[in-house]
Amino acid sequence: MLKYDSLGNILWSTSFGTYNKIITGNDNFIYSCGKTSDNKFLTSKYDQSGNEIWSVIENFTSFISNNLRSVKLDTSYNIYVHGSSNSSPASGIFTIKYSQITKINNISGILPVKQELFQNYPNPFNPATNIKFALYKNTDAALLIFDIKGSLLTTINFYGLKPGVYSYKWYAGNYSSGIYFVKLATKYGNQTRKISLIK
Repeated sequence: MLKYDSLGNILWSTSFGTYNKIITGNDNFIYSCGKTSDNKFLTSKYDQSGNEIWSVIENFTSFISNNLRSVKLDTSYNIYVHGSSNSSPASGIFTIKYSQITKINNISGILPVKQELFQNYPNPFNPATNIKFALYKNTDAALLIFDIKGSLLTTINFYGLKPGVYSYKWYAGNYSSGIYFVKLATKYGNQTRKISLIK
């Protein structure tokens, strides 16, 4: 993905894989979807300067031969990625919905004094749950979702977060009932919580 000025000069570029689809939303951010070099499913948000705001990496083994068709935003800036898969047993059409990360007001204006991953809510959940975490320093952060066997399913990366309390809504409609684990990872440490999906 490259951005040019009106004279054809490259302002910035980024590359992560193949089958890229991009749009510019009414919020003036750029949304892109595609596959990474190791065939994982990637959706990203950039600002107009090419800074990555967040990215989500899905390890959908059943979608390994997917063809990405489009990425769209609704009026609430939820992101919809649409495509088709010719890999068994998931051949057909698929759509994945992502919500935007939203900042929660700090209680009494007090900033967190430590990094913390809170228990998700609701829990058990179906099909979405809110994952809330606190950061006490400027940092990049990632939420990693694992299944009961310890296999990494999803990585949600956030860049340049400031101290505060954040909430991310994870949609698990593509996964079966069971126990999962969510891990908050920053350069200041890691925390893990057990979560339960019941359909």
